[in-house]
Amino acid sequence: MSDDVKHVSDQSEIRLILIGNKGVGKSSLGNSLLQRKAFTASNPVDIQGSTQWSDGTKLVIGDTPGIADPEIPTIKTFEELTRRVELLHPGPHAFLVVFTIDRFTQEDVDAIKYIKYWFGEDITRYLAVVFTGKGSLDYHGQTLDTHIQKSREELQSLIRECNGRVTAINNRDKHPGIGGVFDLVQQTKKDNKDVFYNQQMYTNAVKERQGKPNLMDTDHFS
Repeated sequence: MSDDVKHVSDQSEIRLILIGNKGVGKSSLGNSLLQRKAFTASNPVDIQGSTQWSDGTKLVIGDTPGIADPEIPTIKTFEELTRRVELLHPGPHAFLVVFTIDRFTQEDVDAIKYIKYWFGEDITRYLAVVFTGKGSLDYHGQTLDTHIQKSREELQSLIRECNGRVTAINNRDKHPGIGGVFDLVQQTKKDNKDVFYNQQMYTNAVKERQGKPNLMDTDHFS
């Protein structure tokens, strides 16, 4: 991780990390937030994009590799994920954990477990959940709250740990509803008093891992 800086040094910059399994729409979400095509799911080189708002605020987004990839050892995935977090110097204000609204699988449950293991239990202070595919909810006349209430306990538990920071977007629509995502980001910053995820937090997470069974013993995500 980068140098230990605990507070926002530039209030006019917002730094976000997109994280989740393959195929959940992370790149699409990033493009919607930036309002341009900065990321493509098929091109791992496109790892960071930024834009400047009319009020002078700079938005910087880091895309990350899909967590559940049977062809890549889990530890390699998280080492690359850490490298991309480092690129958002001096640290991200929020990690947007992306799921598809139509399914929450065991792979998603495992992804949550690995995120907490790698970045520390305190990472939930910086997590916000974003569902893609909100059109499915609209089609069935269902609210997000109702959907969550019917979901697996692991998902409900994560949202509670995230202090209820959750929203859904329709990533197939010209107007996907990204305002709700920015509201989550601002709420995350407020909940943390503008303290972002920093070097000391990652160092603490590494120390935590040393006292736990090694979840990365297996060669691949399982």
